[in-house]
Amino acid sequence: MALIGTIRKNTWLLVVMIAVGMGGFILQSIVSGSNKYASGDRTTIGKVNGKKIDFREFQEAERILYGNSTDNIYANKNTLWNYFKNKTIAETIAEKLGMGVSKEELIDLEFGDNLSPIISARFKNKQTGVVDKKQLDQIKQMIDDGSLNPEYKRFWAVQEKEIQYDRLKTKMSNLVSKAFYTPSWYAEDLAKMNGTKANFKYVKVPFEKIADDQVEVTDQAIQAYLNEHKNMYTNEEEKRAVKYATFEVKPTDKDVAGLKVKSEQLAKDFKASENDSLFAVTNEGVIGSVYYKYDELPDALKKDSIRWNKGDVIGPYKDKDLFTVAKIVDKKMVPDSVKAKHILRSVAQGDAEGFTKAKATIDSLKTLLETGKESFDSLAVKFSQDPGSASKGGDLGTFAQGRMVPAFNYACFNGKKGGLYVVTTRFGVHLIKVENQIFKDKEPKYRVAYINTNIIPSQETQDSIYDIASEIITSSDDATAFEENIKKYGLTMKKSMPLKANDYTFMDLGSGQTSREIIKWAFEPDTEKGDIAPTVFTYANKKLYYNEKFVLAYLSDVYPVGLRSIDEVRNDVETLVKNQLKGKKIAEMIKSKSLEDVASQFDLKVENADNVLFNSKFVNNLGNEPKVLYYAFNGETGKTYGPLVGSSGVFMISPVSIEKPSAESNIVAEKKKLSDAARTSVQFRLFDALSKNIEVKDNRQKFF
Repeated sequence: MALIGTIRKNTWLLVVMIAVGMGGFILQSIVSGSNKYASGDRTTIGKVNGKKIDFREFQEAERILYGNSTDNIYANKNTLWNYFKNKTIAETIAEKLGMGVSKEELIDLEFGDNLSPIISARFKNKQTGVVDKKQLDQIKQMIDDGSLNPEYKRFWAVQEKEIQYDRLKTKMSNLVSKAFYTPSWYAEDLAKMNGTKANFKYVKVPFEKIADDQVEVTDQAIQAYLNEHKNMYTNEEEKRAVKYATFEVKPTDKDVAGLKVKSEQLAKDFKASENDSLFAVTNEGVIGSVYYKYDELPDALKKDSIRWNKGDVIGPYKDKDLFTVAKIVDKKMVPDSVKAKHILRSVAQGDAEGFTKAKATIDSLKTLLETGKESFDSLAVKFSQDPGSASKGGDLGTFAQGRMVPAFNYACFNGKKGGLYVVTTRFGVHLIKVENQIFKDKEPKYRVAYINTNIIPSQETQDSIYDIASEIITSSDDATAFEENIKKYGLTMKKSMPLKANDYTFMDLGSGQTSREIIKWAFEPDTEKGDIAPTVFTYANKKLYYNEKFVLAYLSDVYPVGLRSIDEVRNDVETLVKNQLKGKKIAEMIKSKSLEDVASQFDLKVENADNVLFNSKFVNNLGNEPKVLYYAFNGETGKTYGPLVGSSGVFMISPVSIEKPSAESNIVAEKKKLSDAARTSVQFRLFDALSKNIEVKDNRQKFF
């Protein structure tokens, strides 16, 4: 890190280093022609049993399937990777089994009577909830005559691969699940065991009876625990941990004062404005569509019980992280609720031709109603495309303000009783009839416009904190100095949980691009334990577009493949090991086989457990204690067993009685239940099981 500081102070050195570096890079390329994607892996994002997954195909699928997605991009990439991995596994196994999806079968899954779940989900009519077969027929026709849009053709090609994989997966799951068989003897025995109840007495000596300072958790004790629980504490892939500090970027007093002055000027300009809608929109404000009673207004607008008039401006006033200016844009009597009917002609967003047709239909229906030749109810039944109200003559019932979308709401509450109004919303074009307007009182209501100024740190404040963070990096020679420099600013270092190379969520900082950058840096081949990240990682506020956090980090630990190290698991197992040691001490202190004697020795009482079922995983007042339940159901009545070191204490137990089920079970039903449960698990667990027996090479971290 000291090298970075030296370079900053000697810019000539930086120029020379760049020149030498470029020359070396060019020479290396000429001599070896290699880089980190050497040996033909330039576009190979992964391999399954040697079969390559091509990054270009991955990118194209991502663009087509998630191009318009607002979800986390790394979550999408992870989902897509699992799809490609499992698809390749399915194709590899299917090839060996002679299993596949024929062309005829694929066409049936896309357009026939046996539609794929993928088609059923994507081509469902939003209004009816039924698959739009007409649309599918049109697509098939365009595919057959070669007129399908090139971009849509690419989408369909990707979708076909999804359908084929889904079908192969279903076939494989069926192949495995139909092989399950539950023998009658097993179902009968299990039914009897699950219906068996035990009654027993016990004494629980909690671990707290031994003080913490009476046991020492040594490295040897932790290692012994790891050796006994290898399956729980083995890394199947390398993991790394990062220590980090976060600079929160907050507005200074100077920033707040400047924003208040700006908001005060907005209030003056808003007061003078003659076009409230234009002014509000221009300044990223909003005009409410609802009229509120005085008592329903925000508290800041009810100060001193002033009854506002149209044109009055209130504020700026501080509301959490905002300076708000409010203007009364209208004041009048408005109904409290309205009874209305409507006829809807649905139009998809962006369908100009569809809108023109819908508008023409609605206009003609309005004309018919105005002439009195038709009734609203009959026209709604014939022409409305709102499935919820069409059969009821378009009746929407009675509703209060704000229940409908803004344009619809405005027409109903600002129109006249008996009036007909044509309104366009995101659903399409509506013809509304206001049946009735209900007033609870004659109190006027207020329509308010708001303009908010976010209280955020200035660019100057953001830059100053960034400079501090950068200086810490350049002035820190090693991790120890780094932590000392962090402390000077009152910050606390945090340590991440063990991370995997393709993780994209970083502790309390969440997921996304910057979190991924931290993890990616931690796993770079030349990043070693103790290395400080040369970058100030920046987290931007996604709504307000300013830098709200700066993060500094260094690589604190590397956990290789295999049994986890003592240091890696210490925080996870220290309490467990401590309890084991306490349990051993308590067990050594117990000399009697009498429950009463043991209870007296530790100032406890003998407890009773009644009607405990064999398959109980948790017993009231006892918890989850398998060792205790083993002796409850398998021990001799009247005999005492223990001491048993459990998960919450040390136990002495004496079985009292065991009650077998009185009625015979329905073995056919039991067999079906067991088989169905096993078969259901196949679809969730099959590919995880297959992955463990197939070599999967994951190169994602090289690409993103």
